[in-house]
Amino acid sequence: MIHRFRGKIWKRAVRSGHKLRSALCEVWIDVDSTVDGVYGKQEGAEVGYNPHKKGQKAYHPLMAFIAETKEVLHSWFRCGSAYTSNGVVEFMKECMAYMNKGGKGGISGRQRFFYRRIT
Repeated sequence: MIHRFRGKIWKRAVRSGHKLRSALCEVWIDVDSTVDGVYGKQEGAEVGYNPHKKGQKAYHPLMAFIAETKEVLHSWFRCGSAYTSNGVVEFMKECMAYMNKGGKGGISGRQRFFYRRIT
């Protein structure tokens, strides 16, 4: 639903002559993960890599943003013990499914995500 809503907003912005017109010609996807520490007994939280509070339970979501508009394109909720690149191939395939076929753009992410080819 959110992607249909986004499409309507973009179309309205382009019709009004908004600067978004140039951004829609080429779309870059920024991919990143983050560690969010939690307190108490939170479902799905596990001890994993946490640079701020070692040994603290956390979540380790994987997120994709449209660089030109700073919108969240897609996200996966993951437990804190998930390695940074776990599931990134499947995640990127889902992200690409949201994008227009034949459009220009690319994917930007940290090197540790792309240790193998994404097909």
